Amino acid sequence: MRPRVRVISVEETIRELRSLLSESFPHTTFEIGYSKTFRSTSLTVVWRGGPHAREVQAITAPRQGMRFYPASNRRRRITTVIINQTGVRERVSYEPAFVSLHRLQG
Repeated sequence: MRPRVRVISVEETIRELRSLLSESFPHTTFEIGYSKTFRSTSLTVVWRGGPHAREVQAITAPRQGMRFYPASNRRRRITTVIINQTGVRERVSYEPAFVSLHRLQG
């Protein structure tokens, strides 16, 4: 039998991302929004100046719940193992399917 996978909600993912982004880039303000459809939820991260998209993507990519395979036009849920607050390893999947990044100039 497979171990249970805890799904991390959109709200919890946004809190986690806000915390990680503000720690990593303290002089940059990030706006995080989300949209829900009947099939999935996606996050949008917007910021002005500051870090490049690749730097932000290093933080946001592990918190995407789906991976898209264009060749087959299919999506698969991603599960990962984290160390939770009590120090126990746990399998999780993030509810937001995708995270899109938008860096504004200025």
